[in-house]
Amino acid sequence: MLPENSIEGVKAAFASGAFAVEIDVRLTKDLDFAVVHDEVLQSSYYQIDHLIEVAKTGMDELKNISFGQAPLSLFPDQKRVVTRIPSLSELIAKFNAAHHRFNLEVKVNEDTEDLTAEAFSMWVEREEYQPFRVQSFNLEFLERLDETNPEIDKHWLIDKKEDLNQIWPEWLSGLAVEASLITNEWIEKINTAKLELSAWTVNSIVEAELLIAKGIQEIITDNPKMLIETFKKKD
Repeated sequence: MLPENSIEGVKAAFASGAFAVEIDVRLTKDLDFAVVHDEVLQSSYYQIDHLIEVAKTGMDELKNISFGQAPLSLFPDQKRVVTRIPSLSELIAKFNAAHHRFNLEVKVNEDTEDLTAEAFSMWVEREEYQPFRVQSFNLEFLERLDETNPEIDKHWLIDKKEDLNQIWPEWLSGLAVEASLITNEWIEKINTAKLELSAWTVNSIVEAELLIAKGIQEIITDNPKMLIETFKKKD
């Protein structure tokens, strides 16, 4: 396992046979997009001597920040590969879009839905790149993005049961639901709405088997190699 959101980690995920790779992106001060999970960078994982807020920092500064020298507590077995924060454009340029699919999870700060959607639309136009999927916990951002880019595949990330109880917008392509919330009842409802469904984050073979038995066709995991090799043996 290599550092998440690193070019090295993405290469390893595709090499393992992953159908698509999820990366986190955040809007920067100069309206670019950095491939990074955290809203505020801390010295426990990044090689910095003070806290850095991504939204208030330009891409030129962010791309010089290295990380990966210390594994995250959630991933104690992560290989210590020192890498640097890439921009979304830099990372995408490393891969052939025709053969490498991405789930771009756009992290949206409060009250920045309009700005983030506008900047992302500009990025798509500038790079002439059509993402395989854009997903976000922020439904308002996805709605704003749909107004300018209806062709983009948009999935709503859900980690609350109440979000499963509402009527989903017709423009949504699918739902990415926290695995523990998924029941046969919800699967039937989502299928009736003709939405795609993925489960996250599944790192257990047993949990993956249970979800597949329920009819889940797409699983988001931190360890694609483990799941792929296990199910290849079963075949």
